[in-house]
Amino acid sequence: MLRTVFDRRLEATELTRAQWQAVVYLFRSNGLTQTELAQQLDVERATIGRVIDKLAAAGFVERRDQIGDRRVKRVFVTDKAISLVPLMAEEASAIYQEIFGEIDRKDLESTITVLNGVRDKLRTIAGKLK
Repeated sequence: MLRTVFDRRLEATELTRAQWQAVVYLFRSNGLTQTELAQQLDVERATIGRVIDKLAAAGFVERRDQIGDRRVKRVFVTDKAISLVPLMAEEASAIYQEIFGEIDRKDLESTITVLNGVRDKLRTIAGKLK
C-alpha cells in the first residue's frame, strides 16, 4: 500500500514504480551493472533490462561500457533523473511523516529492528534454496 501511495503522489514524473525504484538505487550507487541492480531490486535481469531500456529511452539513465570489459554495461543516472530525486525524497518524507508521525519513536525503532531481522533471515533461507 505504501508503494501505491508513493506511485500516486509521483504520477507527475511519469515514472512507473519499477522505474523510480531503479532511479533511487542508481542515485545511491551510480554505475551498477544490470545484474547488480536486478539483485538490489530483487527482480530478474530481463525485467530490469526492460526497465533500464525505458529509462534510457526517456533520458533518465545511460549505459556505459565497463573499462576493460566492453561486454559489461554499467548504468548511470543522468541529470534529468538527478533533478527528480529531491521531489521523490520530499514526497517520501511527507508520506512517512503522515504514516509514522504519531507512532512512538522507540516503538517504531523496535519494529524496524524486528522486521530487518525477519528480512535477513528470509535472505539466508532463500540463499540456501539456490
